[in-house]
Amino acid sequence: MKSALIIFLGAGIGGVIRHFFNVIVVGVTGVAFPWGIMTINVIGCTLMGVVAGWLTMRGGSSQDLRLFLTTGVLGGFTT
Repeated sequence: MKSALIIFLGAGIGGVIRHFFNVIVVGVTGVAFPWGIMTINVIGCTLMGVVAGWLTMRGGSSQDLRLFLTTGVLGGFTT
């Protein structure tokens, strides 16, 4: 149950960041092409690889931190 709450909180944060980032990108580029979605997904996937790799190489990170950052924040940001 604790892990579900950690993911829930992270996904909420990621979703809010996604919304504001999309509003900014659409305001700059317009709506003819979904640049906001594409930009968010490229940034999110890149960050997912960097964060997951960094946490793996670091070795001592907790499962809660990994769930919060990867599944929660970045999952909410890219979904």
